Formats: sequence, structure tokens, C-alpha cells
Amino acid sequence: DFTAVERLSPDLYVRLTPDPGHLDRELRRLAIAYFSGGLLVTLACILVLILLIRRYITRPIARLDSQLTEVLEGQRQALETGDEPGEIGHLGANMKRLHDNNLAILAQLRTALRTDVLTQIGNRRYFQLMGESWLAGKPDGRHIALLYFGLDHFKSVNDRFGHEVGDELLQAVARQTQQQLEAYQAGNELVFTRL
Repeated sequence: DFTAVERLSPDLYVRLTPDPGHLDRELRRLAIAYFSGGLLVTLACILVLILLIRRYITRPIARLDSQLTEVLEGQRQALETGDEPGEIGHLGANMKRLHDNNLAILAQLRTALRTDVLTQIGNRRYFQLMGESWLAGKPDGRHIALLYFGLDHFKSVNDRFGHEVGDELLQAVARQTQQQLEAYQAGNELVFTRL
């Protein structure tokens, strides 16, 4: 009961009793105001959260996905270094590092497929690819020459002095031949490619 009694004078009292309907209306109005305010704050928080998720999560992931798709489709050679903060930035940096490592390994594989391990000169596959490329690219009638030679009695060097000495001999011949070709190329219009 919300009744209040006040003494106005020694013999005079006042009794104050609010209208029961008025109290119910005020409580209902306050409940609606609190509920509406809470709902507005909740909606504002959800909107801010959506904007933050979009800015810091979905957009960077979409950008990274787009770059990866372009790399896979051959429209792009490398991934951009992202300046995204947090885990998404770390993910992008790790994917770039992984992609760069894969490119380096691919370059090493291409070199290994076309280069003799011992002498570091072009192998048979390399000469085949270069020959096809030269022949396809010479419509102007220029001449192409191929230098081909063997080492006489090389097997006897291996048999007599061992494979280690034979390997050193092959490496020395490859180095000397490459130097001679480079010196010859300097004074002529001919182009030699690496052995």
C-alpha cells in the first residue's frame, strides 16, 4: 500500500493515497521506456558488431580469397602484403609466405629438371626445350649452331682415378667451356645460352 499520512497541525492529518490506475500506468510507461532503450542499445551494438566483423573479418578474407583465386587462375603472380591487423593479417602473411616459398621451390624444380646436378649445365631436356624454342622463334632465316662434344676415354679416367676425380674433370670441362662460350659471345652477334 502506497498510502502516506502527514500531520499538518496537532489535530489535522492528511492521508495521501494515489490512484491505483495511475501507478499501474506509470510503471507500464517505465517498463516500456526501459525495454525500448534496451532494444535500441542492443540493435546499436549488433550494428556496430556487424560493421566491425565486415571491416576486420569478412572484407579481408574476401580480399585474400580474391587474390588467391587470381593466382590460381594465372591472373596474378604474387599475393599482396596485407596490412590487416590481428589473426586475419597473420593468415594473409602466412599465405603469402607459403605462396612465395612454393614459387621458390617451383623455380628450384624447374632448374633441377633442366640442369645437370654435377656440372650445373643444361641437361638433355634443357637442350630439347631450347632447341624447340630456337627453331620456333627463327622465322627470319638466321642460322643456329649446336656445339656437341664428348670426352674421349672418360671411362678410363673413372676406372683409373676414381669417380671423384672423374666428377672434378667433368666440372672443370663444363666451367672452361662455359667461359669460352661467354668470351666468344662478347665479340659476336651470336647468342649462346647456358650449356
